[in-house]
Amino acid sequence: MYYDREAPGRYLETFIVASWAEHLRQHTRLTQVDRALEARLMSHVHGEPKAHHLIYARSGRHVRPVHA
Repeated sequence: MYYDREAPGRYLETFIVASWAEHLRQHTRLTQVDRALEARLMSHVHGEPKAHHLIYARSGRHVRPVHA
């Protein structure tokens, strides 16, 4: 969990998993305790949280930059 000193009240939570498949499995494995904790945390959130998915970019000659 990170706190953004330049944007008071903004926090960043990160997760690292071995694969995209593992990430997708995490969405289906919430326990009742997990759901209760998430509901408690969401009671402190203003607005809808944004999720960003960052994928590890390997260095090397086979990687090409993506241009939007």
